[in-house]
Amino acid sequence: MNQQTPSGASRPKNRKALIIRAAGTLFYQRGYAAVGMSEIAASVGIAPSALYRHFRGKEELLKAVIENSLSQIITPIEQLKSNPEADSPEIWASYFAEVALNSREAGVLWRRESRRLPAEELELLQARISFMQHELAAKVRSFRAEAGGWAELLARAQLSVFASISFHRTNLRRDLFSALLADIVLSVLKIKLPENSFLTTETERRPTDSVLSTREQLLAVGAELFAERGFAAVSTGEVAAAVGIAGPSIYHHFSSKSEILFLSLERAGARLRSKLEEVLATAADASEALNALMRSYLKMILEEPHLIILLITELDHLSQDSKEVIRAEQRDYVSRWVGLLRELHPELDEESAWIRAHASITVINQRLGGRREALRSGELAGITSICQAILRLT
Repeated sequence: MNQQTPSGASRPKNRKALIIRAAGTLFYQRGYAAVGMSEIAASVGIAPSALYRHFRGKEELLKAVIENSLSQIITPIEQLKSNPEADSPEIWASYFAEVALNSREAGVLWRRESRRLPAEELELLQARISFMQHELAAKVRSFRAEAGGWAELLARAQLSVFASISFHRTNLRRDLFSALLADIVLSVLKIKLPENSFLTTETERRPTDSVLSTREQLLAVGAELFAERGFAAVSTGEVAAAVGIAGPSIYHHFSSKSEILFLSLERAGARLRSKLEEVLATAADASEALNALMRSYLKMILEEPHLIILLITELDHLSQDSKEVIRAEQRDYVSRWVGLLRELHPELDEESAWIRAHASITVINQRLGGRREALRSGELAGITSICQAILRLT
């Protein structure tokens, strides 16, 4: 039976806003594809027909959800920019932390669900995020006139710290969480800047496909195609053609397209585990081990940036068992960072250590994960310094 507004009850004036808020929470928690319009309607206490009076379909609702998440951040930043009392990095960091906590779902919505928008809408989203980065960079320069081109990197890092809390469910008491985020943002703003200027340079790459076996080529090419176009949009025939073999031949190597996705992610996890074991066996102390882990992770994402897109956007195409394997590997890997961080700083509680570890990893993911972009000279050194500051390694 459809739910109806009770007889005599007035329709809330903010019903559209309530729908957007409810849809945003459901998309964040369960993923856009897994949520139906009837579920969204039920969560607001209305009939599906009432929902369609506001939105013609789920895609239009997703657009409204993402636009709302952007406005929740851009509007407060604009307000603070014109506030003469917010002229210190400390006040800015505290305010920015509150904005982040008030918009915790935004990072996942931008990164995971925005790929479902039409190309023109996605371009508009990216333009608004670029505008936000520009505004943050201007704020950085108002604090540090010497920052110059480095202000863009510090602005990206602030947004990464903001987005990082969207990708985990770790919680602290509100005042403690806000204070911790403010401290992290402040540490980013105050890092010692590299002396060299930014110059365009090429990113590192893994060995060329010619030195890999056919199976390894299929894994590498498949993973990149899935990240670039989405798993559902890529056929096994296209993956096979990209390495110069006939379509049916791919099944001599893999039982399904999903197996290519799973093995690509599982092998990335194996590389990280191998480096972890090496680091723990050879590092002299927790500081050296954490530094080495951070640098090895940065190097892998620089070489294979598409892995981050796969982890964030394509896991739902795996079976539940395969998803749990990948997620368990992720949790175990981050937990090793957390253990080393707490060994280095015994005063840190586990929740605070998780938040710092995720913030550092997200700085790397947001800048290096995804499409290959030329890095500017010294930018890797800057990213490393930012991560060290977040992890309190300096």
